[in-house]
Amino acid sequence: MRLRQETKNACHRAEAGQTTPGLVVSVTRKNAAKDIRDPTNFAIMYTRQEISRQREAFWTTFGQYMRPVLSADGLKVNWVNYKTGIAGIHFKMEAHHAYAGIAIVLSHADTALRNEQYQQFARLRELLHEALGEEWQWLEGTEDEFGKPVSIIKKELPQVNINNNEDWPKLISFFKQRIIALDEFWSAAKYTFEQL
Repeated sequence: MRLRQETKNACHRAEAGQTTPGLVVSVTRKNAAKDIRDPTNFAIMYTRQEISRQREAFWTTFGQYMRPVLSADGLKVNWVNYKTGIAGIHFKMEAHHAYAGIAIVLSHADTALRNEQYQQFARLRELLHEALGEEWQWLEGTEDEFGKPVSIIKKELPQVNINNNEDWPKLISFFKQRIIALDEFWSAAKYTFEQL
């Protein structure tokens, strides 16, 4: 009951243009047909600190779950912060309140080299998709969340919330399968990028 009242108060303050420092409304709505101003339409509210703690807890849990899994080359690997060993090529996993995603991010500052890396992935597209067992979305010449030029090859999982512990098994399964497949692909393909 207290949470409902706090939600109602926060919605009224938001309508009046007032903000609550450190308070974030999760956009997980119970009924999308209801009016957004209806405080019973939101599942929960989190402070920024709660969101940060929940993200940290998830990634720690995922890292511990993946710790015994060796790379395709039989080596220990930090799966959460996977290192490709090639400048400007990153395997990035992220989870939010509405979706999760895994991506190959090409972010080299040298535009010509970044484009050549993207073209090399394009030449290996069939091999990549075979290793992944699915098609991914390809975005050449886009920008990251900071406005930096990047090219991205990604896969997203919609309708999951990192703040909801019940979604964690889906998130872990989504990330585990794909990061292991990326590692297997990278084990075979890395040398072609070293020559660029």
